[in-house]
Amino acid sequence: MDLTTPEPTSEPTTEPGRFDRAKAFVERHGGWKALLTPVGTPLGLTAALATFLWQLDGHVAIRDWMFWDFFLYWVLALFWSTSCAAIGHFVVRRVLPDRLGFHESVAISFGVGVFVFFLAQFLAGLAGLLGTVWFFALPLAFLAIGGPGFGSMLLAWRRHTARVRRSSGPTPAWTYLALAFGVVVLGLIYFLILSPANISFDARWKHLAIAEHYVELGRVAPFAEGWYPGTAPHLASFLYAWAFAIPGRALPDQLGLAAHMEYVAFLWTLVGIPALVRRILPDAGVRLTWVVRFLYPGVLVYDSSLNASADHLSAIFAAPIFLLLLRAWKDLRPRVCVLLAMMLAGGMLTKYSSAISLFLFPVLAVLVRAA
Repeated sequence: MDLTTPEPTSEPTTEPGRFDRAKAFVERHGGWKALLTPVGTPLGLTAALATFLWQLDGHVAIRDWMFWDFFLYWVLALFWSTSCAAIGHFVVRRVLPDRLGFHESVAISFGVGVFVFFLAQFLAGLAGLLGTVWFFALPLAFLAIGGPGFGSMLLAWRRHTARVRRSSGPTPAWTYLALAFGVVVLGLIYFLILSPANISFDARWKHLAIAEHYVELGRVAPFAEGWYPGTAPHLASFLYAWAFAIPGRALPDQLGLAAHMEYVAFLWTLVGIPALVRRILPDAGVRLTWVVRFLYPGVLVYDSSLNASADHLSAIFAAPIFLLLLRAWKDLRPRVCVLLAMMLAGGMLTKYSSAISLFLFPVLAVLVRAA
């Protein structure tokens, strides 16, 4: 045998291995950076946040943060206000079949809804139903009845505004400045209500005291000691009674929820400003007209700001009264007059001073129109 003859060898395989296939896959999709960024970035941020909270929890337990209390106040206040707007929209659509603009519909619906909520609270108080079950049952019932229609209106408005923004030109710089101004003032007002010390004297001895009295008894009852403020109009107390019925919470949380109810109601009230401008100047842009409210800085002064009293709750009915008065002036239709009467009653039942600011002129106007 010839030892110099090389042994035959097999040819190396050309089939790519797993590493080659993975490398080709990565190259087809733009490299490792393009593949890992959508996954790695969220994971990295989550890990960093978890580490930060873990370290922070050792100093102040996360479960003890005041954030959770204020988050609860916001959720419940929005729950209450949305239920009022939903039931109000349900009533308005059936009593007044006229086609209303978005801002006008929201302003009137919220005012009517607050009045309906007051009536429901009053009747429940007479029946002795004020308590935990009623706390959840009433807003849930309102949402079940009026939520679908109100939600459809919001979605239709959202689609409309999206189309308008796509067809319009660039937004002027002053728009952002006006919006920033409005947001800053809303923030200043909100920071005022964070402390229970901000609650006004009238709220301490009357509005909130009546609400607490009713909830403690579980019903509407007379003041056996002859306390005369209990005979004055106190629609606000029936609204705040819902806050005092919050289950499993003490007085600080009841006061915090009442203050947030007033603040959220104030936000809904601002919608009435664009509605008023639209009725007076049909061709004007109304998107940021609510900011004009803050050119009058009295709202930042203690006695005129939000402090769990009745003034800003009375203002809920101001824009709906004027909007409905304009419609009633045309032909005095009973349907319009019924809603107008509800809003006038809401203003009067909130506080006596509303008789001058909200009640007198519309009633005189209706009498003159009828004559």
